[in-house]
Amino acid sequence: MKRAFFVRHAAKAGTTDYKERFSDRVHSSFFNLANDIWLSTIGLGIYLKDTPNKEHTDYRKVLSLAVRCGCNYLDAGMAQISQKNEQIIGEALASVFAKGDVARDEMIVSSRGGLIHFELEYPERGAEYVRENLIEPGIAAADEFAQGWQHCMSPKYLRKQYKQCLANLGLGTLDIYLIHYPEIHRVERGNNVFNERLRAAFAELEAQVRAERLVNYGIATLDGFRVPPEDPAYLSLSTLLELAKEAGGEDHHFKYIQAPLNLAMREILEFENQDVKGKKVTLLKAANELGITVMGSSTLLQGQLANHLPLDVKKAMRGTKTNAQAAVQFARSAPGLACAIVGMSSINHILEILDISRLPIDREAVYGYLGNQGL
Repeated sequence: MKRAFFVRHAAKAGTTDYKERFSDRVHSSFFNLANDIWLSTIGLGIYLKDTPNKEHTDYRKVLSLAVRCGCNYLDAGMAQISQKNEQIIGEALASVFAKGDVARDEMIVSSRGGLIHFELEYPERGAEYVRENLIEPGIAAADEFAQGWQHCMSPKYLRKQYKQCLANLGLGTLDIYLIHYPEIHRVERGNNVFNERLRAAFAELEAQVRAERLVNYGIATLDGFRVPPEDPAYLSLSTLLELAKEAGGEDHHFKYIQAPLNLAMREILEFENQDVKGKKVTLLKAANELGITVMGSSTLLQGQLANHLPLDVKKAMRGTKTNAQAAVQFARSAPGLACAIVGMSSINHILEILDISRLPIDREAVYGYLGNQGL
């Protein structure tokens, strides 16, 4: 297949070629087709603390090895409030593209916005920084913040943050941009204000799509899809879709959501808290019916599941050798999940986790384990 190498984002042709290169090295179920691109069922999550230059160089090696092992999904979302992390990832991306490890149209790159981040270093007085750099210049009003001054999804702020994201990553177009934990605005300001803010945020991201700087967008949640409807943090996927349609029309680009899924946080797999056409279903089933792609976060529960895992879990996840492998195999085998994102920060992590790419998706094992738990 002849490809256009000037494509600035992941594309069907590129991801198909990437998938086919690994046809003799990974199981055929290792890649999922979502939104007309093939993505690996294990994604690389990069959540760095400020580190010395030696570790920056190591991260280029980590990303290089990951894409050479069949992982073509990168979550570059900043968990820290310094931009250094995203810049490190940008250096790593430039390196793998320059070396020919992977082409741009073969790789899905995702990042996040909403959290307040600073130029390079965390300032001594964060609130004062926000006032001088965001409120006084008119980028956001004082009442548009949540969690004090730590979160904002005003259109002007998202525009500023997204522009900086592209510069940090060295990209002209991002495949996926997720608004990080928007439910905190619902908790603090109520449903009506939350809907207004999210609709306006979606409209800004639709503008980025029209400008060809973004392909699709969505939200990354912590509690929103895991709690009952009466909880202040609750998010209805059907309502989010309506907001997206109001912002972008029927051809809107709200296509992805990210939510925790692991052995200790199984709500999106088990809890029927979503209403679709008058029927209560789980988040994963709702997303499937509504055409939304779900990415799993907290796959290893910040590393806890790599160290402590019940023996029956490891036994149920056939073919796995370590706790971490069993935990990842459980998450990525959940029916309806497109990709389980795993934080991997070393060569050994990559080799251990991506070793299970040779194993099939095992939904029978997931159902069997859950059944044994009396669920």
